[in-house]
Amino acid sequence: MKSEGNFSLKAALASAGERLAILLKDDNLNTLHGREKIGHILAYYKFPLFILCIFLYFIGYNIYGHITHKDVVLYAALVNVAAGVRTADVVAALRRRYPSLPIIATGGRSDEAIARTIAAGADAVSWTPPDIRELERAVMEKARALAAAQVRA
Repeated sequence: MKSEGNFSLKAALASAGERLAILLKDDNLNTLHGREKIGHILAYYKFPLFILCIFLYFIGYNIYGHITHKDVVLYAALVNVAAGVRTADVVAALRRRYPSLPIIATGGRSDEAIARTIAAGADAVSWTPPDIRELERAVMEKARALAAAQVRA
């Protein structure tokens, strides 16, 4: 087994075995009683017990979710939907499956697309701004009109 750096799996297993042998041979452990003995064992096995508790938590969480048929998406605070031309369909599907889930969706550029998204059940709609070229064209037309008006005056 190849060792990378200053740690390898073989060395870790050997170290764990040595530590267990030391714990079992520890004469001090035989003289301890009650809380002192439990404290000594917990101090030695702190990390493995921590990993065991996390493992048991995940098992319990999965069993609870399986029994109650809870979906992970129900724990979300809100969902942002941006599916292009299918946004209204996705919002409608989410609203049917999760009626109380807050949904924010992109509405699109047209009033009809925004109305479809709202009708599908979106709680909030973010407006898609016009293309930068359209904005630049509108600004330049307004600037030219103002400049022409100042020249006439």
